Amino acid sequence: MKTRLDFVSNSSSSSYIVAVMAGCTDKDAARDIAEKVFGDGFEEVKDFFENKTVLTAVEVQYSDWYEKTQEYLTNFIPPGICVNDDELSMFFDKDGEVRADLDPIETIAKLSWYCDDGSYGENEEVVYERSIMGKVNEKTLKFTKWIHDQAVELYGDKNACYNEESDISAEELLAKYEKNLAEGRKLYFTRFSYDGDAMCYGHIYVADTDGWKRSIRQRMIEDSENVKDAWYVDS
Repeated sequence: MKTRLDFVSNSSSSSYIVAVMAGCTDKDAARDIAEKVFGDGFEEVKDFFENKTVLTAVEVQYSDWYEKTQEYLTNFIPPGICVNDDELSMFFDKDGEVRADLDPIETIAKLSWYCDDGSYGENEEVVYERSIMGKVNEKTLKFTKWIHDQAVELYGDKNACYNEESDISAEELLAKYEKNLAEGRKLYFTRFSYDGDAMCYGHIYVADTDGWKRSIRQRMIEDSENVKDAWYVDS
């Protein structure tokens, strides 16, 4: 969760939360970010921004006992887990609050990176289907705080926490997102992969290698009319 403007040297992909000016629609944001700036598939990004909502804004880590290996192993709920808007009723009631009957054990297992079956293998639904792009809103913040609190209650505050390996705390990030939403900005969780990678579902594919003369932030601000006050946070 360290603030950065571009890819890091040891990673082939990067994720950012992008804030756009009030009045910018999901469609406008998708066109600016995907097509005008990076030349990527506008329609796919528009679908993500219009129809998918992010459940987790920051990473939640926890340690659990695995019978197979007789040891505590670290698992985590990654940031940027997205669901279709028509699936939101699985997690929220009609008033937009996290459902009171939502089972925390089942939910944490469903949204964790590693499977909860003793194999410690990848949870393919989370890794390959849910880790994509979507809008960040009040539901995102409520759910992120809820699942963190549930992990702490289940595993204890010594075994569960927000990922704090950052120069800004998760609580500060969530407060920043909340402030931007209150001021009328729209937030989107975006994922980028650079030239040379295989095409990744739910990522914006950056094939313009000449563009590395400018950072992602520079490209956003200079090439887009509607994203002039955008800021980017590595998630």
